[in-house]
Order: sequence, then structure tokens, then C-alpha cells
Amino acid sequence: MKIASHCSELESLNIDGITRITDSAVCLLGDNLHSSLQHLEVDGEDLTDASYLSLSKCIYLKTFAVSYAEEMTDQSLEYIKQKMKELRWLKLRRGSKLTTSALNNLFKSCCLKHLAHLDLDSLSLDDRCVASITSCCRNLRSFSLAWCWEISDVGLEDIILHCSKLEVLDLTGLYKLTGVCLLKVPNLVPRLRYLNLEQCNDIIDAILTELVKVMPYLKVINYYGEVVEPSSLSSSESEHEDSVQPSPVSP
Repeated sequence: MKIASHCSELESLNIDGITRITDSAVCLLGDNLHSSLQHLEVDGEDLTDASYLSLSKCIYLKTFAVSYAEEMTDQSLEYIKQKMKELRWLKLRRGSKLTTSALNNLFKSCCLKHLAHLDLDSLSLDDRCVASITSCCRNLRSFSLAWCWEISDVGLEDIILHCSKLEVLDLTGLYKLTGVCLLKVPNLVPRLRYLNLEQCNDIIDAILTELVKVMPYLKVINYYGEVVEPSSLSSSESEHEDSVQPSPVSP
């Protein structure tokens, strides 16, 4: 990769969306830019653990984003845990070879305590992993767990109880959620501005309506991908209005 050879002081590189990136090219990045690179976004479809071992030399990385991490194994998570301790933004998507146990250990170590943005998409995460994440990453401002199907209301409540600084929460596709604990959001996560519950088919719609009524600045996306609008009147208020309607005047 010529960029690595000719731009030895490069701090930011986005090559996500560029396919067929090879291990040899990424290893060249790690070798040549380890003392300067701070932000890296990459398409990981063809990258093996060899690439992530080389990138672990980039100890000043603050942003590390990997889409289609299909060849990444648990060993690469060890490299991240051991070396990338200054990360503020981590994205791992579609890592089909990453195990639940290794993902849990990544956060249980608390080495990623500086994270403000965490995007974990289509990974084998469960409620136990979420507990480790919320214990480690108390300063999260955005958090995505899209399509991490094993997460239930237990994990969601952990997020609400421990991530008070959240502004963005994406829970797309988490079909086990009912969302009962979302009623705690106004008091515990007052900065939340965006909540995505698309394709969460067990979410109770009335809870979402009540939530946006209490937090009108919060944008909530429902199962259908629609923005939830607060009802102008609650059912009790509507019943009250009906009960006090004046009787028709006799002619």
C-alpha cells in the first residue's frame, strides 16, 4: 500500500468500502504508521489475524472500525485488549468467528474504559457481555447492538442503569426486547436523543408513546422504521374529555 510508504505521518485513514484489501497491505500500514496513525476505518472481509496483529502496533489509535470482520478470530480481540488502550471509538461488524466468551473477556478486562462510541453489529453478544460492557464503558455516548439477537430486557436494563451519558442507542433487530425498562430512561438517561428499535417485534408500543411524551426531544424509531409520535391525549384524558362533553340542547 503506497500510502503507508509515502505518508509516514498519516494520522487518519478511511478505507472502509474498499474490497479485497490484503493482509500484506495492512501489515505495511502497521509497520510504517504505528507511531502516527490515530483513526482507521477498514473493510475487513479478507483480513485475518495477521492484519490485526500488525495494527496492534498502532498504540495511539483512537478510532478503530472494522466492517465485515468475517475472518477476525478471538486472537485478534486479544491484540485489541493488550495494545489498543487509547480507543475512543470502536466498531466491529459481522465478526462471525468471534465467540461470546472472547467478546465478554474483551470488556471484562476494563482496558477499553475510555470508549465514547461503541458499534457492535451482528456479533454473538449476550446479556453477560452487555453487563461487562456497561461496567467497563461508563462514558459511552453512542452504543449500537444491532442484530445481536441474544440480548434481552436484562441487557437493556443494564444499559439504562449504567450508561447515563448515552445520546444514541441502536437496538435494531433485538427481537427478545419488550422495553418495559424504557420507562426508566427519562430519569436515568436524560441525554438520550435517538433510540432505534426497528425490527424489535415484541416492544410494547404504548411504552414508546409514553416515552416520547415525557421526552419530546427524543427521536424513537419503532418496529416499522417510523418515528414514534406522542399522542396528544392519553387514554385517561380522552375518557375524561368524553365524560364532560355537554349534553345536546333540546330544540
